[in-house]
Amino acid sequence: MNIKTKSIITLCLTALASMPLSAQSYFGSVVDIDGTYTTAKNIKVEANQVVFTDHKDATHTIASNHGYSTPVKVIHDVLYCENDETMNSELVNKAVKTGQLTLSGTLNNHNWSLLNEGKLNGITSAHFHNVIGDEAFTALSNLKCSSLSYVTFEDCSFPNVTSLERLLYGSAITSFTWGGMNVSGNLNTLSYMFHDCQSLQSVSLKGLNTNNVTSLNNLFCNCKNLSNIDLSGCDFISVTDCGNMFYNCDKLQAIDLSGLKLQNVKTTNAMFRGCDMLASINFTDCDFSKVTSSTEMFQNCPRLQTVDLSGAKLSSNNCEGMFKYCNDLNSVTLSNCNFEGVTNCREMFRGCTSLKEIDLSGCKFIPADGADLYFMFVDCSSLETVDFSGCDLSKSTNNHEYLFYINCKALKTIRAVGCNDATITKLQEAINRSDNPSGVAIVTK
Repeated sequence: MNIKTKSIITLCLTALASMPLSAQSYFGSVVDIDGTYTTAKNIKVEANQVVFTDHKDATHTIASNHGYSTPVKVIHDVLYCENDETMNSELVNKAVKTGQLTLSGTLNNHNWSLLNEGKLNGITSAHFHNVIGDEAFTALSNLKCSSLSYVTFEDCSFPNVTSLERLLYGSAITSFTWGGMNVSGNLNTLSYMFHDCQSLQSVSLKGLNTNNVTSLNNLFCNCKNLSNIDLSGCDFISVTDCGNMFYNCDKLQAIDLSGLKLQNVKTTNAMFRGCDMLASINFTDCDFSKVTSSTEMFQNCPRLQTVDLSGAKLSSNNCEGMFKYCNDLNSVTLSNCNFEGVTNCREMFRGCTSLKEIDLSGCKFIPADGADLYFMFVDCSSLETVDFSGCDLSKSTNNHEYLFYINCKALKTIRAVGCNDATITKLQEAINRSDNPSGVAIVTK
């Protein structure tokens, strides 16, 4: 176990059967306090676990230590205080002072709300061994443990858990490997699971049953040191929301989404936004055909050089800021994508200062009635050619004249082969508003 501060709280299950025979001989009335066995009133054994049946007796047993001079450090096999539904006993309070708490049993039959009141914020290491119980898992997943840096799961079972939401939110954990934990196929969300884990460097979710997961929203958001992610074997066929999934993963250089079943995803808003070091993304056989909104999907990825969405079949009606401020982007492949009926392309490529050519000819770029094209290519200072062949801008009545409005001085050619007269007229109006209206030619043949 990795110990980084004095405060350690270990949460685990230890069976009463493993205690010495001398302890078991007090059947129904055994409390092990720092290795010294003593008896107390109102104690019974339930499912091979020690149970306090009276809150006051539990408090007295721990607080008085029955006259022994050695401080209470470990309380073995205490399941719960039967008449204390708020768990407002000295069990947790004493753990804060001593730095160690051992709780045991099938943790499904009492209220763990006290653990969510900020009293265990100093926890640095958590080990779950052979723990069974959904309610305990739910409570523990909401702990605000900003000092938590090490977590292990060994032979644990949470058979009815449906959510891993906020499981390690804001913790100081440095790595996480899925294993040793059994959850049901009813798991439906991983939202915020690692949100704001700013020390996290490596994650492997290989083997996690994700068949019914619908949300990956904010899964790795603000994991500023995350550089290695393994999602191999994960089945995301039910996922509909990938919004902010990798938002602000500053150290992430490459992401492999190839082969992931994402065909029901509808939202990819800000999915990769703010990934400062991200240089490549593998979308091979990644189906985004049902996406309806990809706002800011790649915004502020200054190191991203190439985006190939040809195999992803991206279909989106909201592309606002999709590639905004991708300063190093020099190649975008959108063939096989479907932007038919798109309603918002505001600032879609704004600030892509390295981009020299954009080809929209193979992506059914047919904006809907009143679609907003405001500043779509503004600040693309190296842009020389845009291919609108086969596109139809005739219904774009909102801000089409501002397509190339500012800092598109390198623009020379607009291809419009097969475009209708209304589209050519709108493109000419946009050229007239540009920095270099006399230097841009529209090619129609």
